[in-house]
Amino acid sequence: MGYDLAQLSEKALKSRRLAVDLEECTGHFLRFDERLHRADLPLQQGLRERHHYIEAQGLVGLQGSLVHLEDLVLYDLQGLSRVPDEDVHLGAVALSLRRWLGNLRGRELLGAEALERMTGLKSPENVSGESAEDALLLSLMHEIDQAMKGGKKPHERSFTNDMAGLESLPVMLGTALLLDYFLSGAVEAKRGAGYLLCSAYMRARGLVNHHLPAITRAAWRSRYRHRIEWEPERRLLALTEILLQSARLAMDDLNRLSLAREAMMARAAGLRHGSRLPDLISLFMAHPALSVDVIASKLRVTPQAVDHMLNKQLAGTRPPALSEQKRYRTFGIL
Repeated sequence: MGYDLAQLSEKALKSRRLAVDLEECTGHFLRFDERLHRADLPLQQGLRERHHYIEAQGLVGLQGSLVHLEDLVLYDLQGLSRVPDEDVHLGAVALSLRRWLGNLRGRELLGAEALERMTGLKSPENVSGESAEDALLLSLMHEIDQAMKGGKKPHERSFTNDMAGLESLPVMLGTALLLDYFLSGAVEAKRGAGYLLCSAYMRARGLVNHHLPAITRAAWRSRYRHRIEWEPERRLLALTEILLQSARLAMDDLNRLSLAREAMMARAAGLRHGSRLPDLISLFMAHPALSVDVIASKLRVTPQAVDHMLNKQLAGTRPPALSEQKRYRTFGIL
C-alpha cells in the first residue's frame, strides 16, 4: 500500500480537533521562541547548546541504545576519564550534526547537503537548471505517486524531500505530516531522521527563528509508539501531542535556567565592585559544563580563586559536580 501524502493532508484539514491541537502547539513554539529571543545572550547560547546535547541523547535512545548525558558532555569536553563506549560515539556524531544544523539559516536547512546528512539518502542531481532546493521541493510527491502505481519504491530511487505539497499547508500541520511520513516507513532513512528534518523544516518555514526545536526528547519519553495501521487523524493527533510536549519541555528548561541564574545572582549581591562572580554565573548559563581549569582560563583568575567562588560565594547554589576527579573537576547545569 502506497503512502498518499496529498490525500492525508486533505483529511487532516477537515479535522476540527486536529486543527485546535495544532493551533495550541503553534502558540507554544511561538511563545518559547520569542521568550528565548528576549532572554540574555548567555541564556540563549546556553539553552541552544543544552538542547543539542539533549537531542543527541534522544537520537541515540531512539536507536535502542542509551548514553548518559553526563558522559556525552564530558566526552565532548575531552574530560571523560573512562574509555568511551559505542553509545557515546553515536551521541557525539548526533551532537555534531545538530550543531551543524544549528548554524544553518533559512532554506539552507532544506538544501541537498542538509537533507543527505539528516536522512542518509542522496538527493538527485539538478539537471533542469532550477535551484537544488526547488528540485527537492517538487519531486517527492511524484515519487510517491510512482510507488503507488507499482513503480520503484521511494527508497529505491534517489531520495528527495517533498515540500511542494506541504508549502501550502500551515507549518505545524506540515511538520506533523512530514514526521508521519518518515515514521510510517515511506522511505528507508536513518533512525530519527524524521525528527531532525521536522526541526529543520519548522525553522526553514519561519515558525521559529531563534532556535532549532528539540523534538526527539519528547518522542523518546512519550508512551506513544507510531502505528501505521491507526487512522490518519489518530496518528497525527498523537504526533501533535509529541510536538506540543517538546515545546513545553523547552519552556521548562528556560524557566529552570532562569531560576538557577536568579539564585546564583542573589549570592553576588553586595559583593565588592569588580567581583568576577557575575562573570562566572554567566559562564555557567552559557555552557552546560565547565572545568575549573577552563573557568580559570576564561576569567583569567587562579584555580584557587575559582574554588573560592564555587565553594564559598556560591555555597548552596553552586551547579552540581559532573566529575569530582581532581584532574577533571567539572561543574554544570544540564
